[in-house]
Amino acid sequence: AENDSNNNNPEYAQVFAVFDGHGGAEVARFCQLYLIDVLTRQEEWNGSAESTEIDVGKALVNCFHSLDELLDDPRRREEINYLRTNKPNFAERRAIIDLPEESSSEEENE
Repeated sequence: AENDSNNNNPEYAQVFAVFDGHGGAEVARFCQLYLIDVLTRQEEWNGSAESTEIDVGKALVNCFHSLDELLDDPRRREEINYLRTNKPNFAERRAIIDLPEESSSEEENE
């Protein structure tokens, strides 16, 4: 109970994952970089407004779907292509930041 306040803090979370690379090395590397951030942003990881209980299983399932959506986002293509030939550092992590709308770059090209 003493460490309960640290349970949901990504600095204290211990997550072990195997990225088999069936989507290519770049997909495994992308997931390596973003898994912790995406997982700890899940409502089920942090508890809901009605309850402070966490549902790790549901958080992991939703994390999987969120990562899948990120991989399909055309705004991530350049980063994913870069990861085909560039390996991140062992403990490197990245945070999801909001990307600019696609339409703004398309408007500039017209």
